[in-house]
Amino acid sequence: MTSAERFPAASRWLHWSMAVMIVTMLFIGIGMAATVSQRYEILVSIHRPLGIAILLLALVWLVNRLVNPPPPLPPSVPTLQRIAAVGSHYLLYALMLILPLVGWAMLSAAPYPIVFWGGLHLPPIVPQDPLTYAWLRRLHTALALLLFATILLHFGAVDYTARVWLNGQFLGEHRGGYTPFVFEVTSGIRDGDNELVVHATDDLRSGLQPGGKQSYGKSEGCVYTRTTGIWQTVWLEAVGATYLSEFTLTPDLDGGRIILQGSLNGPAKGVTLRVRACADGHLAGEDTVPAAWRSTLAVLKLKRVVPWQAGKPFLYDLTMDTLRGGKVLDSVRSYCGLRKITIEGNRFLINDRPVFQRLILDQGFYPDGIYTAPSDEALRRDIELSMTAGFNGARLHQKVFEPRTLYWADKLGYLVWGEFPSWGVNIAQEEAVRRFVDEWGEVVRRDRNHPAIIGWCPLN
Repeated sequence: MTSAERFPAASRWLHWSMAVMIVTMLFIGIGMAATVSQRYEILVSIHRPLGIAILLLALVWLVNRLVNPPPPLPPSVPTLQRIAAVGSHYLLYALMLILPLVGWAMLSAAPYPIVFWGGLHLPPIVPQDPLTYAWLRRLHTALALLLFATILLHFGAVDYTARVWLNGQFLGEHRGGYTPFVFEVTSGIRDGDNELVVHATDDLRSGLQPGGKQSYGKSEGCVYTRTTGIWQTVWLEAVGATYLSEFTLTPDLDGGRIILQGSLNGPAKGVTLRVRACADGHLAGEDTVPAAWRSTLAVLKLKRVVPWQAGKPFLYDLTMDTLRGGKVLDSVRSYCGLRKITIEGNRFLINDRPVFQRLILDQGFYPDGIYTAPSDEALRRDIELSMTAGFNGARLHQKVFEPRTLYWADKLGYLVWGEFPSWGVNIAQEEAVRRFVDEWGEVVRRDRNHPAIIGWCPLN
């Protein structure tokens, strides 16, 4: 920029002063969440007046912005980038105004004294009320995470090899048409429009990849229209600095226990994982354990033991909170069913009782979406129609179904055999076998917690 295009001196001073204060405030907030020692009170005594100082500077900035507008962006900046730059600017300063006000209101509702420098006490701005305090505390945490969150980009499934770019930046590659993958995109995502490019390669004729009932040419006989590219959900997720990325549930019906092994990503010092199981809205079991990366192990002894059965599905609601200093960094909700599978001679036992499996063969193709179901209701309806016809389960044939199919099977008490789409894999080729084994492992990791799954069929 030329000297005529530079930001005014007052604007530059405000910008850098507030930048230093905000970074300081964020790290003080992390310190407050990570300690219960006497240092906590020291950090609080700095945090509160610093928040008010940022509020005052944000108000001064607003006036300065009206008096001294910024220089225009260069004409070469594309329209979308121009919108993103201006939008992110306003969002940042909106947070600078809103966060201190929410914090002030939260302390007023507590009520806690708000002491500014020099012993000056600020007046309350909302009436004292415990419920208001609790609501504002959550809002304050959520807004702060907008400044310090990790953003994950999830893909449910892309057939077959996917290479992904975000705003021109290469994120990575995933091979396998039936399993989920995720990229961390915090540094690459921007306010306003973002450009996501997915390049999918799908070569069924190679003999190296699974295709299941997908045709090699036209749909005929027992092979049907093929699928290429994204066929399951794509979504964004914001998580804390430390979060639960994966967990395995082992039901112990005889012992009346749920055993959970979790994987935690992020700094583990001072972090614990609290796991709660509820039955019909009442707490049935709880355990809190120190974070141990991939070996975070919790054991919930249940006060009420009810098995999951075909046609009589009982599910425990699970809440898994990642905590530091009593503050929730990340929260995951799920469920679990207690059921036991054993083989005695030629008998297949579920919860120590023989169950005749009257199963349909479900191939998972749809006239409008091919591999992709038209709606969540359609997935549920398929199971309900099967049960109405007198069947108690399905062999999910030559396809790894959407997780929502398994969700409804769990909820409705519908037995399921999981199967890999092994047609198309030439097991005489070493590379094909290697790919098969890798993806089959990912399938089992994705679906192993579903009580409805009572068997696996990797090769057909």
